Amino acid sequence: PSWSISVEMAAYVLFPFLIYFVFKAPRLVSVTFFLVGTLILSAVAMTQPRLGLAIRNVPFDLFRCCMEFSYGMLVYRLFRTQGAIRGVGSDAWTWGITAFSAAMFLLRLDLFAAFSFPLVVLAWAWNTGSASRIMSSRIPYFIGTISFSIYLVHHMFRRPELALVQYLFPEPLPPWAALGFAIVGSISILPAAVLAYYYIERPGRTAFNALVARARRSTKSLTAAMVVRRA
Repeated sequence: PSWSISVEMAAYVLFPFLIYFVFKAPRLVSVTFFLVGTLILSAVAMTQPRLGLAIRNVPFDLFRCCMEFSYGMLVYRLFRTQGAIRGVGSDAWTWGITAFSAAMFLLRLDLFAAFSFPLVVLAWAWNTGSASRIMSSRIPYFIGTISFSIYLVHHMFRRPELALVQYLFPEPLPPWAALGFAIVGSISILPAAVLAYYYIERPGRTAFNALVARARRSTKSLTAAMVVRRA
């Protein structure tokens, strides 16, 4: 996961500039920004097998990550500033666009998966029907809460578990057995992810937020002192 964490960190550094293009720039500038970015992503994907975006190229990886950040920000802007687009929050559309995006992901058609996922986020944000009630229940909500920890710890389980299966079953597994192994392997990650969330991620976030709050208080105190001194 280190490559994606790296480009995400770089995208956070560039975040203030992205805010300008999504929220502050004139509409023509914003439209041009998204149009050019989308065309570049599409043009690059069309040169790759299966419209792939997983290209190990630092400038492109950073560009792709920034564009995906921008799509997410655009979804937030639509969610906050516009009324729900007719039909987008319905159960039928929500499940339909989710199934389409999942199918594109499973088929490894990266471009379609990347472009459809913002619509998935928007549909779920606007949905108030059975889809929202199901995904807001305890187990899906908890898995979503620890999802970042799942992402960070999952890779360390892959090689030892694959080695164990290959040791126990030297011959290639039939499809049903391979699927069963994938399910069991995915479940086996959850305890480690729970520990990482409660003992690393959440305490780390709390400590960092406290550090930021302390820095803000210090800045305000310094500003107030300077004002008093000048007075």
